[in-house]
Amino acid sequence: MAEEKSIGTDANSGHEPQLHKFFRVAIKTQASDLHLKVGQPPKLRVQGLLKDTTGEVMTKERIEQMVFEILTPSQKETLINRGTLDFAYEIEDQERFRMNVFRQRGLTSLAARRVNAEILTFDELSLPPHTC
Repeated sequence: MAEEKSIGTDANSGHEPQLHKFFRVAIKTQASDLHLKVGQPPKLRVQGLLKDTTGEVMTKERIEQMVFEILTPSQKETLINRGTLDFAYEIEDQERFRMNVFRQRGLTSLAARRVNAEILTFDELSLPPHTC
């Protein structure tokens, strides 16, 4: 079952989680996805194309530190025990992300899909009329 966590619910801090800077760039650029993978810079999917965000190459420690900073204790336990975690995350009470954190070959990765606040019409989605 997916859990939802909002900004400000992190019991460890009075500061903003580090992942929020990447979320803000995703929001500003209207990216649909954020990807964090060890050995690569953070990537955003903008209009279907993956683009590097910075020259910073992600390390296992950096990704885990940023991810664990936003997780609840039960979410951390699930990730450690199962090696994967799906949950919803909200920033600024309006922008939501569908998150998938997973371990592959001992390395942690993150894929975050931005959830549109507005529901698009069939025309805006360019769907054929017979699907309506």
